[in-house]
Amino acid sequence: MSADFPSLDEMMKALESAMPDHRWKGILQVLAIKGIADTRQLQDATGFARDKLMRALDRITGFSLEGSPLISRLLKTIKQPGDVKRPPAIYVLAEGGAKLLHPLGFPTAHAFGLMQDDHAMAHVLSMVSVHILAERSGVQISTDQTLSYGEGNVLRPDHRIALAEGRSVLIEVEQAASSALVARIKESLAHHQDFSVSEESAMFEKEVRMLVNVKPGRDFDRTISIWQTAMLQLQNDTGERLNFRLIALPLQLFLSSPEWDAEVSERWRELDAEQANKSPVLAEMDEMPSAVRGKRSARDDAIILGALAMRFQDTEDLGYLKPDWGLFDLATEIYEAHYPHRSKVDEVAGVPMVSIYLLREYLNKHPDLRKSLNQAIHFNQAKVVWSQNNVLHRMGIVIRRFLSYHGIRPSIAMKAYAAIDEESKGYTVKCEVRKELLAGDEQETWRIEQAMAWVLLALFEYAQDLGLGRPDFW
Repeated sequence: MSADFPSLDEMMKALESAMPDHRWKGILQVLAIKGIADTRQLQDATGFARDKLMRALDRITGFSLEGSPLISRLLKTIKQPGDVKRPPAIYVLAEGGAKLLHPLGFPTAHAFGLMQDDHAMAHVLSMVSVHILAERSGVQISTDQTLSYGEGNVLRPDHRIALAEGRSVLIEVEQAASSALVARIKESLAHHQDFSVSEESAMFEKEVRMLVNVKPGRDFDRTISIWQTAMLQLQNDTGERLNFRLIALPLQLFLSSPEWDAEVSERWRELDAEQANKSPVLAEMDEMPSAVRGKRSARDDAIILGALAMRFQDTEDLGYLKPDWGLFDLATEIYEAHYPHRSKVDEVAGVPMVSIYLLREYLNKHPDLRKSLNQAIHFNQAKVVWSQNNVLHRMGIVIRRFLSYHGIRPSIAMKAYAAIDEESKGYTVKCEVRKELLAGDEQETWRIEQAMAWVLLALFEYAQDLGLGRPDFW
């Protein structure tokens, strides 16, 4: 049963009585770093044997302050790269523990906010490991503290360690990177670049040390290659080289043999933007005989494909692949040219000649789209038995062909599909747009859904008038 105490003084007295050796303080001080730690980290920091640590954790977990526990145990564990042991239990600081730490010299201690992303949690746990190791080594370290510079700018490095003569160096802990993260990496590099050229960086080494939480070897090489690609893209965007040196080392190698001095060993790899297109993985692939490539494992192929993706993204302009939501404006212009007032019965019943004319003119201005739609509508139609399912399937192909021309595919953001009208029992097209895409405006969402559905249905209903030829199934 947990014991709840209404005041700090009563809580401290109870903890001192339960654990006269002050072990509760050592545990809470570790949790004050980032609000989280696993049992291995707690053992490393406190020096407690495992049984002693677990007894202390069980006791502290039973205490509450003003209705909030001091600490709690997570129901999940996190497996770190390269760790073959069973993942240790994880404990987090709760509101009661944060309040207790404030008068003990930790005014910034705060309860841990639960993360759904295991990668984010692995990152925080890695930061805790580096902090504990620095303190055990007698190195002055600040973790997750902001650095102000310029006019209201802020940099928040993972770690800042003190060197001789009042100088400092920054350490960042990174997880495995993929080509999807290039934009985020560029942003991070740009922030460090801005700081490195500021007056406030005068007492900092022009160097950022990156500890990568991946296994040494291919995983490390792949992540470094992605960072170099981001460096190259940033350099091309700004026309300037980075004002600082970026060096990297696998986190596990650093934890087993840390280096805190201004000069580091040759174990560290310096990242070079010019090497972005000279990935060792790509070089190995290019030189490999085709007969040997088939014998590689799927994991090796995944690494190669990832490197190819980076090369492709770096050399090709992919801007045209982004969804062109201007299609919504186009559809409403075409549709509302005939249907400006839905309340007028004669307008609803009449043939929408103006809308048909505008849609035909649009197709005339885009001959590639017209050709693509023609092919989709009439492909192999003489050999198809036009059952209801086959018609719906063919309509779906044409709809997707039209949307893909505008960089849009049916997804959670927008759905467009062929269906059977419940009233007329004929074929129709329905469109669903997430209202969040339109700033939550329900009326605008309905308006666009109506326009898009009409334009897509017109490709079949008025195919001859649009110059697409009458579909056999219509």
